[in-house]
Amino acid sequence: MFPIFKPLRLFLVLSVFFQPSMSIAAPAQAPIALEKHTIVDPGYVYDEFKKLDFKAIGDTGDSPYWWVINNGDNVQTYANCGDATCATGEKEQSLKYARLQLLHDATPAVWDGLEYNGVEISEYRTMYSSALPGRWLPTYGHPVTVTAVVRFSSNYLQNGTGGAVGSTGLWLWNSYPDPVQYVPVKAFGFNWAESGAAGMLGGLQMSAFQDSYPIYNQAPTLSLNMAAWHTWSFVWSANTAGAQSVTWSVDGVTTGQTALEAPFPALSLAIWNDNQYPTFLEGGQYAVVYHNPSSVQNFDIDSIEISQPQ
Repeated sequence: MFPIFKPLRLFLVLSVFFQPSMSIAAPAQAPIALEKHTIVDPGYVYDEFKKLDFKAIGDTGDSPYWWVINNGDNVQTYANCGDATCATGEKEQSLKYARLQLLHDATPAVWDGLEYNGVEISEYRTMYSSALPGRWLPTYGHPVTVTAVVRFSSNYLQNGTGGAVGSTGLWLWNSYPDPVQYVPVKAFGFNWAESGAAGMLGGLQMSAFQDSYPIYNQAPTLSLNMAAWHTWSFVWSANTAGAQSVTWSVDGVTTGQTALEAPFPALSLAIWNDNQYPTFLEGGQYAVVYHNPSSVQNFDIDSIEISQPQ
């Protein structure tokens, strides 16, 4: 995945030495949710995003459940839109869903030292959670299944073209970004990247990273209209010996599978949309740069379900 402030998500995990220094300003306070809109039970989380609740610093427990984070202008905000990002609850007739939106940044050189903008919905508060144990860990007979119904705006095409920039996706990860120390990345899920991204990451991919290195990276063979709703799913399993594997599917069709070289620790969920782009500079040096969207680009989430038999 790819939010901000030090390596955050897929692109930055490929550059273990690329660690920009950024500060975090005090965020705006978020309103307290009046009723619970997310189902949270042992081994089960489900949200149709009928209402997008904003967790505030100081909130404890699981209501609200999600951290909704906007990154930009070198700060994180929670209840308010960012400099060029916004997380909103949307409605089309009877359908309600969450939207992660990137906008053109009119003042990138003036306000953003790194010109980074990103928005996410996460189980943990990114940049403050790398030392916390994750929420999900499979055991034999008790796999972890993540299923989401998602779509993109029309400027995202499956091969990474279409006009959208940056990266977008949904991962289970170890919430590795940390302002003090480097934490090796462990993550897997679905991700989309702008065409031409270094590491053959362009387009819609199924990916897994172990200790910051890609161990699996494949594009679904299905032909997809990214502007239509699709069901993404991946299952994280463990066998009797404790060896772990991940299996991906799109719209009920199995699209990928890989064994993990060593067992992952417990992980948590994050969904993001940002402007990070990995590239090779002249001379072959790897770097992450930030592309400013020329138009609005949206990542919509109709529902998310995480389940594990108890």
